[in-house]
Amino acid sequence: MAVGHTENGTLLLKSICSDANTESRNRLTVEVMSEKAVTSSEIEGEILDRQSVPSSIRRQLGLSTDVRRAAPTEQGIAEMMVDLYQRSNEPLDEATLCGSSCPAAR
Repeated sequence: MAVGHTENGTLLLKSICSDANTESRNRLTVEVMSEKAVTSSEIEGEILDRQSVPSSIRRQLGLSTDVRRAAPTEQGIAEMMVDLYQRSNEPLDEATLCGSSCPAAR
């Protein structure tokens, strides 16, 4: 199974950011990914620390951030959001969808 993952707005975000300077682009990218992570998690019944999520995303992107220690939940969602952002042009397969819990990923 292979589908594009434009549903999270990644391609639109990259398009909007293409004309911005680096700092503005980074700030917008982190802001959009953070909001998406928090709202998606809320739908699933998981309440994330709204200050730790952007910090974790910045850290995952290799950007400067504060020294705040994020809980594993915030770190995990940050890893997932950055992975989806960085691989937005690649097909979305079963292993990516399921992570290590999927038979295809083993």
